[in-house]
Amino acid sequence: MCRFRSGLVWAGILVWLVFSTACAAQPAAAPRESEAVKFKVLKFSPAANGAELCRQLFDVRAAADRYTNAVILAGSEPQVQLAIQVLDRMDGEINDADLEGDVALFPLKNANAKEIAAEFEFLAKSGAFPPSFDGEPVKASFTCDQRTNTLVVHADGKYFSRIRAIVEKLDVPVALGPSALSPPATQ
Repeated sequence: MCRFRSGLVWAGILVWLVFSTACAAQPAAAPRESEAVKFKVLKFSPAANGAELCRQLFDVRAAADRYTNAVILAGSEPQVQLAIQVLDRMDGEINDADLEGDVALFPLKNANAKEIAAEFEFLAKSGAFPPSFDGEPVKASFTCDQRTNTLVVHADGKYFSRIRAIVEKLDVPVALGPSALSPPATQ
């Protein structure tokens, strides 16, 4: 029993050390009393990618443990729960975007998800995308899961159908042939 308790103490110390040293871009600190701390073990995706995605999308501190392939999250309970939902979706089989909720995943077949996310993010920050229904600026963030070539959108759910329509227009095969590479003929 004594070994078990001392093992738990060492496990707690190890978790704190991993969390505080793995957050290089964020101040190394123990979780605050009002923060939720959760661990999410990933089966298919690298934990480092999941931690980076969570830091981009949510107001959480996230670290990756490469030995257990787990993402360690600290922040407010609602933000941590949203981050875990995204990690669950990112780490599983992706069939189609779930249009309910604040996060949607759009798997791409032809377009590069990283490039599409960068374009959408630029347009969102400039206030040009997506057009709002009520004239208010839309708060949306776009990122990607490169492993599955999936666009990850964090926005109000009412915009997902509009975003889906734009994504479907962009995710088309590009015809590469002599005419596509040749300069236009001059007359």
